[in-house]
Amino acid sequence: MPSGSGRTCAPSSREHRTISSYPPPLTPYDLNRHACIGYRPATSGGLLPWEFEKDGKEIKIYTNGPLAANDGDLPAAAVRVGAGLGYIMEHDVADEIASGKLI
Repeated sequence: MPSGSGRTCAPSSREHRTISSYPPPLTPYDLNRHACIGYRPATSGGLLPWEFEKDGKEIKIYTNGPLAANDGDLPAAAVRVGAGLGYIMEHDVADEIASGKLI
């Protein structure tokens, strides 16, 4: 489960038939088989890991994918059009999650 206020998002099957040739990720480690949209802060240069927590233990996953951005709007837009999975601030996609456009 994601830690903090980030959330792993994907287009719902109603919105996009397929975003990957692999089944939906069931664990954070499954993300390596998917196109993941990365976030690279302008000040650090490195990709941020996706952070999860299970049983009080923090898990950091460094993902691969077709796109990395240093702007929070671009990853959310890429997920909305089906370019891949994204680890996005939940408040930025709350309406799409509530409506079922993103899961």
